[in-house]
Amino acid sequence: MRDSSLGVLDAHMNQPASYGGLHIVWMLFVIAAIITLCVLYKKEIIKNVNRVLIVTTVVLAVFELYRQINVISVGYTLDNFPLRFNTMLLYIGIVAGMTKGKFHDNLTAFISTYLLSMGLAIMLHPSSVFTNTIGFNVCAMVSYGAMVVIGAFLLYTNEVKIKFSMFWKALPIFAMFWLFSTSLNIASHLVARRFVSTFGFNFLSSCPMCDNHTPGIDWLHEIIVGSNPSTLTYVLYSLSYAVLFTLLALATTLIIVGIKKLLTTDFDAEYGETDEIAKEIRKAEGLDGKDDENNGIFKFAEKVNTKKNTYLQTYYKNLVTNFGNNVENSCGYVAVAMLLSYYDTILHDKIVPRRFDRPSRSDDAPNFEESPGIRYFDHPEFHPDDPNNKITYARYKQLVNQNKNTYLHEALVAIGIKLGVNKAPKDKLTTDFDFSTDNDKREKIIKYYLKHVARVEKSEYDIHSVDYVDEILEAKTEAEILKYSQKAREYTIKKIKKGYPVLLSVAKLNENGQYEGHAIIAYDYDKKNDKIYCHMGIAGESTHATPEEYGYTLYRSAMVLDFDENKLSHSHSNNYEVVINGAIFYYCPDGTYTTCDDLIIEFNKTKDQCAIIGVYGKYYSDELYIPERYGFVEVTKIHKYAFANQRHIREASIPSSIKVIEKGTFKNNTKLEVINISGRLRRIKKDAFKGCLMLDNIMYRGRTSQWDRLKKHRNWDRGTGRYRVSCIDGFYVKRLGRDLEVNSYRLLGVTRDRDLE
Repeated sequence: MRDSSLGVLDAHMNQPASYGGLHIVWMLFVIAAIITLCVLYKKEIIKNVNRVLIVTTVVLAVFELYRQINVISVGYTLDNFPLRFNTMLLYIGIVAGMTKGKFHDNLTAFISTYLLSMGLAIMLHPSSVFTNTIGFNVCAMVSYGAMVVIGAFLLYTNEVKIKFSMFWKALPIFAMFWLFSTSLNIASHLVARRFVSTFGFNFLSSCPMCDNHTPGIDWLHEIIVGSNPSTLTYVLYSLSYAVLFTLLALATTLIIVGIKKLLTTDFDAEYGETDEIAKEIRKAEGLDGKDDENNGIFKFAEKVNTKKNTYLQTYYKNLVTNFGNNVENSCGYVAVAMLLSYYDTILHDKIVPRRFDRPSRSDDAPNFEESPGIRYFDHPEFHPDDPNNKITYARYKQLVNQNKNTYLHEALVAIGIKLGVNKAPKDKLTTDFDFSTDNDKREKIIKYYLKHVARVEKSEYDIHSVDYVDEILEAKTEAEILKYSQKAREYTIKKIKKGYPVLLSVAKLNENGQYEGHAIIAYDYDKKNDKIYCHMGIAGESTHATPEEYGYTLYRSAMVLDFDENKLSHSHSNNYEVVINGAIFYYCPDGTYTTCDDLIIEFNKTKDQCAIIGVYGKYYSDELYIPERYGFVEVTKIHKYAFANQRHIREASIPSSIKVIEKGTFKNNTKLEVINISGRLRRIKKDAFKGCLMLDNIMYRGRTSQWDRLKKHRNWDRGTGRYRVSCIDGFYVKRLGRDLEVNSYRLLGVTRDRDLE
C-alpha cells in the first residue's frame, strides 16, 4: 500500500476486466440508483430537481478531492486537470442547480444527451478507466455512473423535455467546452515548444498533439494523426473529435425519443381511433374526423361542411349557472369539480358516481346548462360577499360534511380537510380562513378522490402539469415574470389544441401589490386573436371569457387530467337528458343518443323512428328488453352485430316492430338462454345467434306455420346447442348428431319431423 491518508481506498487490486464482477456490480448499482431516484420523485419525497443536482456535485467533489490528494502524493502532473470527462458533471451540475431559464435548460439538456452518452459509452467499455487502485476505480464508477443516473433522472422528471430539440439545446454547451479545451490544449503545447518544455494540456482528451487512451478517441487519433502530425491533421482530428461526440449524443437523443414514442400512452391519440363502434357512429353521423391541428383525444369534428366545433367547447360554453360553492378562495375545488364532471360526461359515468348526478331536461335539444355534482347549493350562509352571512370555519366544515355525499364540490372539500391540504385555524369560530389550493394540493385531492370515491385505478389515468408559481414569486424583473407566465400559457394552448380541458391557475396584482390567484378551466383557443377562453367558475356570465377580462394577466400553473381509454373505456353517462317525442334520451359527445340502459340510438330525419346501433361498453343487466316504442318514437331496426359479445345477457326480448334480425346480432352471447321473438318477424340473417352455446328456448309468438315461412339463413344458428322453438301451437327441438339438422315439433299430440332451414 502506498502512503496515503485515505488508507484502504489506495490499496492495490487486480485491474477489473470488462464485464467482470466489479463491472456488473457497477451497472447494477447505477440501475438501482436511477430507479430509487425516480421512485422518490414520484412519491414526492424528492420535489426539487435542482437540489438533486447540487447534492450530486457535492458528492462528486468529495471523490474528486480524494483523487487529487492521492495523485499529488505520487507526483502529480497537470496534463488534464481540471477538465476531464468524469469531472464535467461536477461543474455543469452545480451551475445548472443554481440557475434558471434558458441557460439552465441548455445545461440540463447537455447532461441528458452528451454526458449521458459519454457515461453509457464508458459503462459499456470501461477498460480505459479501470486501474489497479481501488480508490481510482471507485472514483471512476461514481463519476461516470453519476452521468448516467442524473441524465436519466432529468428525463424522467421532465426537467429535460424528451424532444429532438433537447439535442439542439445541448449542442452550444458542447461547442463551448470543445472550443475552450481545444484552444487551451493547442496553446499550451505551442508555448511548451517555444520554451523547450514537455508540458502541455490534454483537456477532455481533445488535444491533437497528444496520444489518447479513451476508447474511440485513440482509434480516431491513430487514423488521422498517426505518424504524420501536421497542422492539417491536427485540424482534421479536432473537427472529427467534435463530430464523433456530436453523433454519439445525436444517436442517444434519437434512441430516447424513439423509446418515448414506443411507451407513450394515448395522451395525444385521437379518441376512438381503435373503437370500431365509434368509427361506425362517426361514419353514420357524417363526421369527417379531420380537424387539422385540433385533432386529439375527445375532439370531434362537426358534420362535413359545417362550422367546426368541439364537445369540449360546447360543454364549458354552456355550463353557465351551476358550479360549487366558491367560499373562502375554494376556487381550486370548483375547478376540479368541473374537470371531473366533464370527463364523467364524455368518458365514463363512474368518474362522478350517480349519487352526485344532477341531470336536467329540455325539448328536442341537449341541455348543457346543468352539470352533475356541481349544482349550486343555495344555502344562505354560502354568500361570502354578504357581510351578514359571514360563515365560521366550524359551520363551513359542518355544512361540507352534511353535503359531501350529495354534491361533488363538498365531497372534494371534505377530502381536502381530511388530507390537511388546507390548514385549519386554531379558532374554529373565526370567519377568516383560507381554502386556496395549488397544483400539488389539487393533485393530491384528485388522486384520493379517484381512488376512494370513483374507484378509478392509478393505472387508468395520468396527471400532467407545469408549475411556475415559485419562479414568478422569486423573479426580480417583470421580464422574468412574463417569461414564466408565457411558458404556462403556451403549455395551456398546446393541451387545449389536443382536446383537453386545462385546470389553469392565474393571478393578478391587487390594490395592496400582492398576487391574487384564481383557478379556472381553460378550454378554447382563438388562434387568430391569440386568446384563451375559460370558464371562470364564478357567479354570472363567467363562461367563454378570457382571464384578462377579469384582470388576470399572469398564468402561473396548468394541470391536465388524462384517462387511459384502453383501460377506462367509454360508458354511457346520464348527465344530459333530452326529451324527444315524449321520451327521455341522453345526448352523447359523438352526436349520438342513448337510452337509459346504454343502448345507442340512431334517429330518422323526423325523429319518429329509431334504430338501435349497439351498446356503449357492456350491457348492464342479464335481461335485455327492447320496447316497441320510446314515447312516440318507434324502434324499427337493430343494426348488425348490435349485441355481439355481450357475454352475460341471459334473456333477450325483441319487439314486434322489428321485422329482421340482422347478421351477427347476438353472435357469441355465450350465456344467452332465452330469446323472445314476435310472430311478425320476417327474416333471420346469417350468424344471428352464432356461438350462443347456452341457447335453450326460442319463444316465438306465432304459429308453427309462420315459423316455417320465416326466412332463415342456413347458418343463422350455427354453433348453438340443443334448443327448443316454442310456438303458440307446438314446438320444434333442435337435434344434434346429424349432418342435416332435423327438428321435431308436437302439435295436438301428433309428432312429425320438419327440416329447419
